[in-house]
Amino acid sequence: MTFTAVVFLALTKADPQAALQCLARTVGTLDTDALREFTDGRREVVYALEMIAIWDDLFADAARLLLRLAEAENETYANNASGVFAGLFSPGYGEVAPTEASPQKRLLVLEEALTSDSEAQRLLALRACDAALETDHFSRIAGAEQQCSKISEITIQSSMAFALRHIVFLITLRVSTHMKFGN
Repeated sequence: MTFTAVVFLALTKADPQAALQCLARTVGTLDTDALREFTDGRREVVYALEMIAIWDDLFADAARLLLRLAEAENETYANNASGVFAGLFSPGYGEVAPTEASPQKRLLVLEEALTSDSEAQRLLALRACDAALETDHFSRIAGAEQQCSKISEITIQSSMAFALRHIVFLITLRVSTHMKFGN
């Protein structure tokens, strides 16, 4: 990891909003081809966005940047931009919650991706739907405890309510997209 990456990750932990603004002004302005060519520092940007997405007020913008990176995926790691984006929609709760953003706030980002003109974004949204329907095997390596703050508790009831309220919606979208794209 370069010195610049270390400093940026420290900024992300100290001031996630400033880090997100910096990423929006830089990575956020790149087109899909440039994002696909972006390799030096990509891992750190994905990790930074994952840490930023923990926070309710920063979730949507961080998730959208992750989606753009995922659309131009160039890594094969499980925790690449595609994997991290999908993981944001996990109904994990408490210490394994991917974010303090409410299920409703997460659904808004997911709906944007599902209705995108980009086929790649729609497919990534379907992968996120799979994560949203997961019922066990939740894990998290690092979270808000490493950002000088504590993530608010997301209860089992709100996570299950998210899954129950939207399961029909997600399955319907999956079936209709499957029929449309033949995947």
